[in-house]
Amino acid sequence: MDQDWTEVFRTSHEYRAVLARDILENHGLKVVIMNQQDRSYLTFGTIAVMVPESDKDQAINLLSDFKP
Repeated sequence: MDQDWTEVFRTSHEYRAVLARDILENHGLKVVIMNQQDRSYLTFGTIAVMVPESDKDQAINLLSDFKP
């Protein structure tokens, strides 16, 4: 990765991370989901949605009303 990535959304539910990713991708942003959950015990850890640093403000604005 040649870009600096920054977190714009964090959740413990995978479906919320996927919905956030879809919103951002539908607006032309590059998105990475970083799943840090334990595979055996899904109650441990979280999932981060990340975008390039240059898209941070736009991504935060797009997700400001996101309430799945």
